Amino acid sequence: MRLLVLFALIGLSVAVPDHQDPANSRLCDICVAGLGELIKLFKRGAAEHMIFIYIKKTCDIPTVVGDACKLLLTRAYKYLKQHPDESDATKVCTAIHACR
Repeated sequence: MRLLVLFALIGLSVAVPDHQDPANSRLCDICVAGLGELIKLFKRGAAEHMIFIYIKKTCDIPTVVGDACKLLLTRAYKYLKQHPDESDATKVCTAIHACR
C-alpha cells in the first residue's frame, strides 16, 4: 500500500512538471502525440464517453507515464471544451502547461 502511495505521489510530481526539468519535454511529446487524434474526435463531435475511452486506451501504460498521459489528455479535453476553435496540438499542450 505504501508503495502504491509513493507511485501516486511520483505520478503527481511528473504530471505537474517543473519547466526547467528535461522530463518536461517528454511530457510535451506525450501530450502532443495523443492530442492529435483527441482533437479530431472532438471536432467530429464524438460523445464524451468515447473520448474518455480513447484516452484510456491511448494511455494504457501501467506506469507513471501512463498516469501523466491520462491527466494531460483529460486536461486537454477540458481545455478544448472551453476553446472549441483550437486545433493546434502544441498550442493546447502549452495552454495546459504540458509544454513550455
